[in-house]
Amino acid sequence: MYLPDGDDSIWVPLQVVEWRCKGSATKDGEGNWSLDEGQDTNVSVPADTDQHPTWTHWTGILAWEPDE
Repeated sequence: MYLPDGDDSIWVPLQVVEWRCKGSATKDGEGNWSLDEGQDTNVSVPADTDQHPTWTHWTGILAWEPDE
């Protein structure tokens, strides 16, 4: 994204990268975290675009335990 100079400027998309990540972690009895098996990530090669981004998923499904 690029923001040109000027008071009435809007953000302009220049390139897009498709990405996703999925995984989980486990906290042991001593408070140490480790990634669980089966992590999934995927990142595409950047490509020129003039389309503004849209989001199809959100992080509202995250859950965690606060440190004690």
